[in-house]
Amino acid sequence: MRLPYRPALTRTSHDGIDEGAITTLLDTVCGVSAMAGLDYRESTATLDLRIDHLAPALPGQDLQATARVTHISGSAARGAVLVAASARTPESQADCARALGRFYRKKLPRPDRAHSLHSDRVLDGFPDYQSLMGFTAQADGAILLPYRVGLIGNGSLPALHGGAIAAHLLESARHLMRDTPTPQVATAQYSFLIYGRPQDLLATAQVEKPGRAVSFVSARAGHPGETTPVATAVFTFVAPPSAGSLDSGLAMR
Repeated sequence: MRLPYRPALTRTSHDGIDEGAITTLLDTVCGVSAMAGLDYRESTATLDLRIDHLAPALPGQDLQATARVTHISGSAARGAVLVAASARTPESQADCARALGRFYRKKLPRPDRAHSLHSDRVLDGFPDYQSLMGFTAQADGAILLPYRVGLIGNGSLPALHGGAIAAHLLESARHLMRDTPTPQVATAQYSFLIYGRPQDLLATAQVEKPGRAVSFVSARAGHPGETTPVATAVFTFVAPPSAGSLDSGLAMR
């Protein structure tokens, strides 16, 4: 699966494709691979997704994502598909991110229940990834993701795309860590508790353990006014390479 480079997928004009967009790409290619592993006789939904961010995407470069099924268990509504994936620029020999996902097996929906999955936004109409997604910081530090039809991933419910929810959780954590010694995400682990309805989402993050070289952050996203989260996440943030390496800085935690 190829994700073409666009300025609307970057944080600044000097960056490559943003980690949030990479997250959505990896969740998408994993989900398609899971359904292919079931010969498209069943549908799937993301249960858990781990992503290791290995290096920034190269500026101006497309990304290519590949995935493979590593295990299938159970049956529809009682089983899961495990998938491994990676993303890199087509010309590179090194991955910029790798993912492991567990996908819930579901019966195929009735065709008459399908909803539109067409995006309502044109990429070239937005200067960066934050404006494309509509992320908006609230007074209490939460990050709002306004609902729009392009965020739908499962058109039979309809439900929000797991990759969009994960990108939202990541944005809340990055917003919290932006002015700290450890602003760079290294690892993300997402858990999806319930389906996200076609409504706005709010994500909040908190630092579980700060550090000069490594910090740990948790986040949760849910519909405004509701106590049960749609999804939760835990993140490992590290200092940029120029400020000290992970290996040499572990003792400073």
